[in-house]
Amino acid sequence: MNSGDMLEERKRLLSDLLQAAGELANGEHVVSCEQLEGGWSRFSHIAVVHAPDAAERRYVVRVKAPYGLFDTDIIAEYNVFAGLQELALPTPRVFGLYDAVDNAFGGELFVMEFLPGSAVNVWRARDHALLQEDWAGARGIATDMVAYAARIHSISAGQAPAGVPHITYAEQVERWYATYAEAGFNRDPVLEEAFWWLRDNAPRDARPGLVHGDFRIGNMLIDSGRVSAILDWELAYVGDVRFDLGYVATDYMAGKHLRPKTQLLGAVAEREWFFGEYERLTGAPLDREAVRTFSVLGLVSLMAMTYKGLRRYVDGRNRDFRRAWARYGLPGMREELTELMGW
Repeated sequence: MNSGDMLEERKRLLSDLLQAAGELANGEHVVSCEQLEGGWSRFSHIAVVHAPDAAERRYVVRVKAPYGLFDTDIIAEYNVFAGLQELALPTPRVFGLYDAVDNAFGGELFVMEFLPGSAVNVWRARDHALLQEDWAGARGIATDMVAYAARIHSISAGQAPAGVPHITYAEQVERWYATYAEAGFNRDPVLEEAFWWLRDNAPRDARPGLVHGDFRIGNMLIDSGRVSAILDWELAYVGDVRFDLGYVATDYMAGKHLRPKTQLLGAVAEREWFFGEYERLTGAPLDREAVRTFSVLGLVSLMAMTYKGLRRYVDGRNRDFRRAWARYGLPGMREELTELMGW
């Protein structure tokens, strides 16, 4: 199939999905579909619908990438988005799921609402200016981010969208160890020591609820100084909600590769302000030592995924060079692990 035929087939497929969802009126159809940059385990496209005598509308198409970084179920992700529509969170509505791999996009997909805003990349130095200005001024982004963390974590296991897995702390540790070991590279002594440290430092209690799983500013849209959408729920699960806090509290999630770029937690807020606001909103104290443990868990998950992506690149199953390039983040993560573990 040539590129022109592929584009036409994609437009037909999306028109059919949107028609079935009641999103297209007579005479309306998808007129263009363009892939966006980025995407580790999902590819995103923007589809434009022509509406006679009205403004054009845009939709987002989320496609499961072949041999992506995460082996997550896109059908489960669709169900998460569908379930979140009933909750007070800024998440896009979903309009159609296509669960057959053999299609013009090359993977299972779903269509969702286009929301205003843009994402920042904390690993690009120029993108820090917006977040630093927010923290020094109105703090709308920082306030929204901590408020949405508290709101997500208030969703109990019984309220969580159907199909979200339940994963304990111990299961998380062993899951990421298996991912690292399966990659089959030379043993990483710092990472292996971190797995033993995690086993020895399991939190004594638990704070169960809905966990986003990849909670960071790069998975949100910013519009006019506020968070307009929370995206990328593919790693969501029910478990200890402090994982999200430890994850976003790492220097890596504030943009560190070899050297930190900012002292702000997640590049958005001063650490104790963020944790203090979270305590105020949830009405419960936050154990900083538990957060430190979950920071270690967050880093080992990132390192395990990096090794997995590199293995797929080396084996030729995925030719996205970012899989190879991502290894340059490993030295900085190792350094951060040693600091967190008190070496």
